[in-house]
Amino acid sequence: MNQIIAWGIALFAYLLTRYAEFRVHRENCEFLEFANADERMPRLMCWFYALGWLVIPCAALEAFERATIPTTWHLTTALSCLVIGLVLRVVTLNALGRLWTMRCFYIPGVPQVKRGIYRWIRHPEYVARLLDGLGLSLLLAAHYTAALFSLTFFILVRRIAAFEREQIDEMKGSEGLEDQFQPL
Repeated sequence: MNQIIAWGIALFAYLLTRYAEFRVHRENCEFLEFANADERMPRLMCWFYALGWLVIPCAALEAFERATIPTTWHLTTALSCLVIGLVLRVVTLNALGRLWTMRCFYIPGVPQVKRGIYRWIRHPEYVARLLDGLGLSLLLAAHYTAALFSLTFFILVRRIAAFEREQIDEMKGSEGLEDQFQPL
C-alpha cells in the first residue's frame, strides 16, 4: 500500500512539473515564432518527448502484468532519478530562458548557450529526460520498460545528434561561422 501511495504522489508531482513545463514551452514558442525562428527536426523532437510520456503506461502495464512490487531500493533510486531530472530541467530552463522549448528552433546570429549548466553538460535536457524515464520505470519495478526505454532513448538521441551535426555544418558554411556551434 505504501508503494502505491509513493508511486501516486511521485506521478502526480511529475505530471504537475510537466504541465508547468508545457506552459513555459507554449509561451516561449510564441516568442520564438514571433522572432522568426526556424523550427528544425520537428518529428524527431515530437518522438523524443512522446517517449517520455509512453514510459508511464508501459511501466504500469508491465508492473500489472508481472505483479511486481517495488522494493525500497526501487523507490529510493526512482525518486533520486526523478529529483535529479527535475533539478536539471529547472536549471536548463533558467539557463536558456526564452529560448527553451520542447521543439528545436534556430535563430540566425544567436550563438550557442554556454552559461549555467551548459558550461558542464552540452545537453542537460537529454540527461534529465533519461533520468525521468528510468525513474518512472523503477517506481513500479518495471525493469523491461526501463531497459527498452533506455535503448530507444539512446537510438533517438543518436539520430538527433546526427541531424544536429548536419545542421551545424550547414550553418557554418552558410554564415561563415567557425566555433560558434558544437554538435553533441
